[in-house]
Amino acid sequence: MKGRGLLASSRMVFVLIALTVLTLISILTRLQVVTAATNQPRLQVSNYTVEPEIAVAGKPFKLVITIENVGERDAHDINVTLASVEGQPTLQYFSPLGRGNDFFIDEIEEDESRDEIIKMTTNDKIESGTYNLVLNFTYESSGGQEYQGTEIIGVTVLREPIIKIDGLKYPTEIKQFKAGEENDEPKIVANVVNASDFVVNAVSVSLSGDLEVIESSYYIGNLEGGGFDTYETEIKDLEPGKYKEKLTVTYRNDFGEEEQVTEEFIVKVKGETTKDKEPKGLWASIVNFFKALLGIGN
Repeated sequence: MKGRGLLASSRMVFVLIALTVLTLISILTRLQVVTAATNQPRLQVSNYTVEPEIAVAGKPFKLVITIENVGERDAHDINVTLASVEGQPTLQYFSPLGRGNDFFIDEIEEDESRDEIIKMTTNDKIESGTYNLVLNFTYESSGGQEYQGTEIIGVTVLREPIIKIDGLKYPTEIKQFKAGEENDEPKIVANVVNASDFVVNAVSVSLSGDLEVIESSYYIGNLEGGGFDTYETEIKDLEPGKYKEKLTVTYRNDFGEEEQVTEEFIVKVKGETTKDKEPKGLWASIVNFFKALLGIGN
């Protein structure tokens, strides 16, 4: 009986020792992992700017990236690659200018940062929107251990509508006339052209100034890429003088912002004004005398 009790006790001691050893091994392993994780370089994009803030389709822009080492060791032999548009295998419509899509940095020390400027452009066929660009890192510690990382950079692109006023026709000089008189009613005519290769929304035309016209505004709505519409109006009766007018075409871009193009012109109306019809010379003096006598006029 005593032998069996001693055997059981020995087994219990062995189990306790084994559990203690396994626990110590687990703790040491965790400490090694934590130590390895903290005692290493770690790169990230701490800031970036796009200049201009909204890139215009088909035009150059700058991407300024700040790469910071937030780890506890220096980073060496750093390769940075602007790899693709998120969800796509390539950069698609984006292209670097004057360099490839990757660059090399010798070193970024612990708690230090480095600014990189990438000049880029987009194909003019790109649609408006925000695109996430994938930036990949590979770098090493001083001991030669290799690390990798990935960051996302958002770039907003706007395709600019190209709206033009084409073939503006107007009478530069006309004779005075009144409504109902036989007259070739003078007209103002202009074509509104969408030189873009996409639909432009909410297009409208307005004429402002002192001329009296039949239609001072005209709503076109959606104008197809490569298409045009015509604004036409007739001038009403008017007095002699010089009339400065402005034709304005208003439309909205893909972000709903209002834009416009304008064209100014002058129409001269020939004829006798009321002042021209007043008597002059000796006759004017006689008329003014009797006006004053009778209390007529000023």
